[in-house]
Formats: sequence, C-alpha cells, structure tokens
Amino acid sequence: AIEQGATELAKNPQDGDTHYFVGAAYFGKDNALDTEAPGYADSSEVYLTKAYDHFTAAKTYSEASWGLDSDNNIVAMWARHYNNGVIADKKGDFTTAATEYRLSTIGDPENFKGYYAHGSAVWKMAAEAKKNGDDAEFEELSSVVLNDLNKVIELGTDDQETTIAV
Repeated sequence: AIEQGATELAKNPQDGDTHYFVGAAYFGKDNALDTEAPGYADSSEVYLTKAYDHFTAAKTYSEASWGLDSDNNIVAMWARHYNNGVIADKKGDFTTAATEYRLSTIGDPENFKGYYAHGSAVWKMAAEAKKNGDDAEFEELSSVVLNDLNKVIELGTDDQETTIAV
C-alpha cells in the first residue's frame, strides 16, 4: 500500500484519498510494532511522522472526505502511545514512560498533554539523577523538561490545573 501510494503521489501529490490510505498504512505499521523489539522507538517515530504527515495532507486536499477520519486517526496514534506511557509510569518505569509520551507528541504534535506527560516522566528521572549526585545528567534532563513545558505554553491549554503546574 505504501509503495503503491508513493507511486500515485508522485503523479498527483495533491490526491487526498491516497494520502489518507498511505497514512493509514503507516499507522498500521506502527500498531504492529512490538514495544519490546530493538529499535522500537526509532521505527515508531518514523511511522508516526509519516502517518501524521499523510493524514494532515489528506485533511488539506480532501477535508470533506477524510478530515474527520484523519483527525480520529491522529487522536488514536496519540492515545496509543500516551496510554502506554501511563501504564509504564504507574509501574515506575519512567524511561519507558518518557519514550511513549515522546512518541505521543509525534503522533499528535498539537496535543499539549503528551509534552506535559513527557516532561513529568523526565522530571522523575532528573530527580533520581540529582539524588544520585549525577549533576550532568540532572542538567541534561532538566533542559528536556523545560523544553516540554515551553511547548505546553506555546500550544496553550484551557486546563487551569496544567497551566498552574507548568
């Protein structure tokens, strides 16, 4: 589907239908990934980026046909990884949580919640580094947290609790 879609898009780059189906194919590849497999996060990042780009193009070129479906798929991509992050976070696996929350921001870069959750998970890792006396790691991770919080501010939120926490 992806190869056939690429061929069709080379002929007509504004074909919203093809963009939608190629986005769905990349989303399917992301869904099929084994979270325990080596290279999982890297592969997921590639698939999510391509899926998001194609769904966005489908909305641009065929809003009436694919706008709502594209939006629903973008939400589903975000939710899959966000929910994986929540599960890992509850288990105290902040590294996995941070990875999944970061992937949620790729699945939907306009959703502030992924950035906020990523920053929260990374902050827990930073606090652990500080506790262990690893100031360099603490500084590096703190910088990531600040970038996430700045992104939350940039995107804006009507969630007063989040705004106060940020």
